[in-house]
Amino acid sequence: DLKIAGKTDKGRNIRLLKVAAVIKKPEKKFLISARNHANESSGSYCVEGMMHWLLSEDPLALYALSRHEFYFIPMSNPDGVADGMARHTGDKLTDLNKTEQWHRDNCPAALSDSTLKVYTGLLDSIQPTHFMNLHSYLFKFQDELYVRTAEEAERFFRFIPDQIKYGKVWKTRIHDHQPFPTGYCHEKYDTFPLLPEIPWFGRNAAAMRETGAGLLRAFILMNTVGAANWGDIW
Repeated sequence: DLKIAGKTDKGRNIRLLKVAAVIKKPEKKFLISARNHANESSGSYCVEGMMHWLLSEDPLALYALSRHEFYFIPMSNPDGVADGMARHTGDKLTDLNKTEQWHRDNCPAALSDSTLKVYTGLLDSIQPTHFMNLHSYLFKFQDELYVRTAEEAERFFRFIPDQIKYGKVWKTRIHDHQPFPTGYCHEKYDTFPLLPEIPWFGRNAAAMRETGAGLLRAFILMNTVGAANWGDIW
């Protein structure tokens, strides 16, 4: 299901894709967002890999779709992408990874940015139970994961360990208060937040799609650890 969630300041579409079976009441709502920062292009390829996997015949994908809804924002900052920006959406210096208060204190003009308004509105309309926001620093030999606790990181890495074949090891950054937008959803809707940093170095497009599929599988499976019945997903 493809929906045009709104328009950017320059009139570009902000797209939301929903993948779900016909479920009367989904148990969980997973949201995956990419390209808050325009130059972090790996996120869009990761999302593509996630969707291909989720629509495949893989037993875990079929199982997850029978119980949950999945929402994807593959390019949250289309103006920034089109105009060759780095972190910002445009001339108002809006950063989709910063809070409203940060913009109020540092870039008041950004609060009128259509992209920020549409993006925040999407978070409020979906109210995800699980939210992965994809980023990409320029590290050569490490991937990073922002989590709230070491236990959450251990659960995640159990299902997607160091990608040695791409020359990568995981680095964990533990932050009880996550940045916007994952932190916003956690505080407002008790959303489970996860923020991976997945750099290009050592990966091509196919490898990035494969990595994306692995990230989504791990995000689903990490929430089975410790469940009363192994088949349950929290």
